[in-house]
Amino acid sequence: MESFDEDNLIYNRFDLIYGNNFEKIEVVYQGKTYSIAIHYNNGRVVLNVWGKKLPQWVFEQLIENVFRSHIEVRYIEIIQGGNNYQNCLCEGNDIRILIPKTKQELLQRLKSKHRYNLSRQIRMLEEQYGYLSTVSYGKNVPYKYVDLYFKWKRESHGTDYEMSPQQYLKEYHVTDAILVKAGGRPVGIIFFCLVEDIAYLENFSFDSELARFSPGYITYVLFLEELIAKKCNLLFLGGGDYEYKRKFGAEERIVYNGLIYREEVFEEVNRFFDIEGIHVFAIYGLGTGGEEFLHIRNRIKAELAYGIDKQEKKVEMLPTYTPTEELPLADAVLITLKKYNEEIEQFLKHRFEKVFYWEDMAKRGVYKRL
Repeated sequence: MESFDEDNLIYNRFDLIYGNNFEKIEVVYQGKTYSIAIHYNNGRVVLNVWGKKLPQWVFEQLIENVFRSHIEVRYIEIIQGGNNYQNCLCEGNDIRILIPKTKQELLQRLKSKHRYNLSRQIRMLEEQYGYLSTVSYGKNVPYKYVDLYFKWKRESHGTDYEMSPQQYLKEYHVTDAILVKAGGRPVGIIFFCLVEDIAYLENFSFDSELARFSPGYITYVLFLEELIAKKCNLLFLGGGDYEYKRKFGAEERIVYNGLIYREEVFEEVNRFFDIEGIHVFAIYGLGTGGEEFLHIRNRIKAELAYGIDKQEKKVEMLPTYTPTEELPLADAVLITLKKYNEEIEQFLKHRFEKVFYWEDMAKRGVYKRL
């Protein structure tokens, strides 16, 4: 049975995430057996392929096997997988760090200038507020520190999680947390998921009043030192373009995200468009949902004329408009947002006769006009 470095990454451990609610599909290729877990829920399948680069034939056979064995499945969701599929997935990145054995080796991965700046920031913070210390929490992360994290995220990023601390820890599979203090004052907090010797950094935040000392970066470095003490082997950081993720010998790989739809889904949509007389359409939303749609746009026979988004965006080979601009004629508009939005619905219904959610059409087979 083929094994992967990512097997113990939390998002690949379906036994821990879904309990017994998963199965495995095996594909044999060139004498090797590849076993991939799948979780089925209401017409959707998720695969535990985060970061795993499979032989392309194996991946495509896996997709075919899922659709063949689960006729009720409308789509398969790929999250940070190592394989594309018929160019219908969005390209992203995945970053990981091989954890060294010692703190000294960790710091040697920084340029001398960066080591000096880190030492200087720590010294200045300690001189004003007291010596730095860390408190580690395992399974029982205090809710008050999750609330503090929420508060700091609102202040620094305007993020409102709209969930309880208990929900946050469960939904993001947080197993551990590290609180950093200067004297008795909380400076930063970091949440992570640890399975055996594989860690995944879920998120962290810091007291923005101390921003001049780079408390977020200090928290991250102390977190890495804690992983060394725990004898961790790998740290996964997800994707993105944050500068801190590319330090300490980080490795970056190309991965793919998005949805692979059953062929019958496109046949349904095309039949519906023919019946409704939809020959030219637009989409609203050029964020994640819009990007995913653009990767399968050629499967829709009607002409995609343009896109609309509240922010000015440029998309190759597609005219784009903001809601304040005059919009060209179209037979219909598809909303590609991941969530329902009544304000946008009302705006579009005043300008288009036929308005639909792509999520309803593709994922649920619902063709209700708004």
